[in-house]
Amino acid sequence: MGANPASLWLAAPAIGLLLGAVFSSVHHAETIALRLGDPFGAVVLAVAVTVIEVALILTVVLNAPPGIITIARDTVFAAIMITLNGIVGLSLLVGGLRYREQEFRARGATAALGLLGTVAVLALVLPDFTVSAPWPASA
Repeated sequence: MGANPASLWLAAPAIGLLLGAVFSSVHHAETIALRLGDPFGAVVLAVAVTVIEVALILTVVLNAPPGIITIARDTVFAAIMITLNGIVGLSLLVGGLRYREQEFRARGATAALGLLGTVAVLALVLPDFTVSAPWPASA
């Protein structure tokens, strides 16, 4: 099942515009975050990125073919893998090349790992143990 060449020509500029809008909105959120300072700026930046992610996930889920119920779970799994492997690995590689030996704060790493573990369990494990049925289940 191949794609129509005309749709590919329409999709390329749309993807470019989407990427431009995402980078522009993150830039503006970062500017606001710098003006607000440390605790509130981090919250603004996190909320901005989360809104973008939720919008993209909803777009994918709402346009999914019927019968595919694992798209949201797969999307969260992909985000977790990108965070764990891509960002952390790239940071370690670039930091190692630049500074040779790196230091990190165990308190911050523990908090981030705890949050990531909680999100992973809630998004990936919990749906396998819950059932969509009216409560109380009729016999």
